[in-house]
Amino acid sequence: PTETPVPPTETPVPPTETPVPIPTLSPETVGGLEGVPDPHVTNPELFDLQNPAAPIPQFVNAIKMAGIEVTAEQVASAINYQILHDKEGEPFVVATYHLNPDPNQTGETLEGPIPLMIAVKGRENNWIWSRCFSIDLGKPQDIDMSASFDGSGSVELLKRNPLVRSNFNFATIPYSPALEGDLNYRLGGAKEAGFSNYMAHVIEFDYVESKHPRSQDELLEIIREQFEFAAEKFKNTKGKRVFIIWNEIHPPASFFPYYLYANYGGIDLIRESYRMARDILGDNAILLYNETYNYSFREGYYENTKKIVEALKREDLIDGVGMQMHMFQNGYEIEPDPEEMIKVMRSYGIPVYITEFDINQENLRETNKELRQAQIAYKVVYACVKSGVCKMIGFWGVYDGDTWLKYAFNYGDPKPLPFDKNGSPKLFYYAILGALLEGLK
Repeated sequence: PTETPVPPTETPVPPTETPVPIPTLSPETVGGLEGVPDPHVTNPELFDLQNPAAPIPQFVNAIKMAGIEVTAEQVASAINYQILHDKEGEPFVVATYHLNPDPNQTGETLEGPIPLMIAVKGRENNWIWSRCFSIDLGKPQDIDMSASFDGSGSVELLKRNPLVRSNFNFATIPYSPALEGDLNYRLGGAKEAGFSNYMAHVIEFDYVESKHPRSQDELLEIIREQFEFAAEKFKNTKGKRVFIIWNEIHPPASFFPYYLYANYGGIDLIRESYRMARDILGDNAILLYNETYNYSFREGYYENTKKIVEALKREDLIDGVGMQMHMFQNGYEIEPDPEEMIKVMRSYGIPVYITEFDINQENLRETNKELRQAQIAYKVVYACVKSGVCKMIGFWGVYDGDTWLKYAFNYGDPKPLPFDKNGSPKLFYYAILGALLEGLK
């Protein structure tokens, strides 16, 4: 595992000023729901402006990093309450702050309510207030949230920081059969952190290449061994299992997945691989084809994905399309267009999973990179929730202190993830919450 310093659980913020009066909750402000208690009374810790780990100071810290000057007192005094409903029609309440990045403009990305707290009914039909996490807004829309257990920094952060851990109900486990120790460490860390739902790439193409297959039969035997390895490693998991079978089948010819595809049977090879996956990984396993840049009609990656998906759909061999979403990984990038992404997601005719989401700040041209990154995040998550077919938002990493962009691409300080180097939420994170809320509205 990558050796990465483990971040502290709290980020100091400057002491706040004398609190201003905060309006209390009344039935009228939450749509007439009776019995919803005043969170200032029942959960004063949620309105603690001196604690840097409390919801409002963390939010203020994030927006200040993005150049938006608002005090904790101003946020606390402007909290609004909205009533929403889950998929069973049960009501819940969110406490929001209306973010306005630029008061001189109207209708720009990110302008709108950002949820900070949530009230839901407990087992005894009593209302319970707590801080709002992304999974609280994802679950009512059948959208899972996944965190990647990659380097040791991410693994340890997810194990010991409940404010980060509570945002996710899925664990993405990168691994290679040649490095079983890494898999055991990551999977063990995920189980220790309380995860029961897992996503993993099954065919590791560097491993396949090292075996030098000389025929389709030899290649399929190597693939079969990898399926059996994955089935054994994930056999005791109690929740959902999402497996990425083939990944990135696109030119050039020297690119190894495409080389195998072009030289060992094409679509027939892919079909046979997915048949084996169904047999070995089980009928309950969710099988994906995963690709880069396939969120836009403007690149050939979409056509490649569509062709493979249609061939597998005809035999009921595939359950979803994986969209990597490594945004601005390179200097050139497709600018995300939410309306186009919605159309693309729906066009595949099966569920879509965002599998590897991050946004490289080093390749953003704007001066205010924190704000620009958050705007991109909002667009991607907005497209997911509005498409009606998006089932997961999975991050390739968790926090800026541990990212593949450093060790795989030698970027100096890409800051690509929703939590900063200290494990504190960025505006990126609150953009996710805002977009998820928009889907519920």
